[in-house]
Amino acid sequence: MKKRLFIAVKLNKTTLAALRMFQKELKQELPFNGIHWVDPGLFHLTLQFLGDTEINQLPTLTANLESAAKKVKPFDLTFEGAGFFGSSTAVRTIWAGTQPSSTFRNLYDEVIQSTAFLKLGQRNRFSPHLTLARGSDWLTREESSQIAGTITDKNTPVFGVTEVTSFELIESILNPAGPVYRTIRIFNLV
Repeated sequence: MKKRLFIAVKLNKTTLAALRMFQKELKQELPFNGIHWVDPGLFHLTLQFLGDTEINQLPTLTANLESAAKKVKPFDLTFEGAGFFGSSTAVRTIWAGTQPSSTFRNLYDEVIQSTAFLKLGQRNRFSPHLTLARGSDWLTREESSQIAGTITDKNTPVFGVTEVTSFELIESILNPAGPVYRTIRIFNLV
C-alpha cells in the first residue's frame, strides 16, 4: 500500500494572512478561468515532494528525517517576492518566494539526503516557493502574457518572517473537491 507524501514547512499566521491578501489582490486583477487558485488553508513551503511512497518505507523515512532535524537549528525565513514558472505565453505556476537563506538550504540538503534511499530519480533543484495558483491549458497566450506582466510589475512584496522550528511529513489525499493534507509527523529542529 502507498501514501502520496511530501515534506514541508508551515508558515506562521501573520505571514499566511499577508499571502492570503496578496492572492486575493491577484484574483481580482487576473479573473481568468484557466487559473486554479490554491486554497490558502493549504499554503506551505515544500522541501521535497515524495509522491507515492510504500508504507513499509515510513519507519526508515521518519528515522532519517528525525536525524536530519537534529542537524539544523531553528531559524527565521523571510517570505518575499512573487514570480511565475513557465513562460510569459504559457504560465504554469504563480508563486511567492523567500529571501536566500543558507540555513534553509542546509535544511533542504539534509532532507534530500534523508530521502535518498527512496531513489526518487528527481532533479533536486533548490527553488523555494509557495504555490499561489496553477495555470491550466485553458489559459490563452494573451492571458498568460497579462499574468506575467502583472506579476513582473508588482513591487517586491515582503509577506513576513516565519521562525522555522520544525518541518512536517504530510500525506496528500486527492479528492474531486481538491487535495486534503494530513500531517503524519512533525520533526522539531534543535
